[in-house]
Amino acid sequence: MRAKLETIEGAWKRFREMVIHPEAPPEQLDEMQKAFYGGIKWMLGQMEYMGEPQVSEESGILHLELLKEEIEAYRRSAAGD
Repeated sequence: MRAKLETIEGAWKRFREMVIHPEAPPEQLDEMQKAFYGGIKWMLGQMEYMGEPQVSEESGILHLELLKEEIEAYRRSAAGD
């Protein structure tokens, strides 16, 4: 199943509800939001670069697959799997 399309703000709100303690101090929320948006900005930059003429469709797909593998490995590691 694929995630629905949503705004960055919507994804941040959902992330905040799922991950951050409701009584987290404002400084923590600010820093986590900066990190969240920074990650999105980086990913958008990667996607924009993959759309450049010098990047083949095959290379772009391979790069996305490697990123997916990397995030899944991180998820398993963070979860203690």
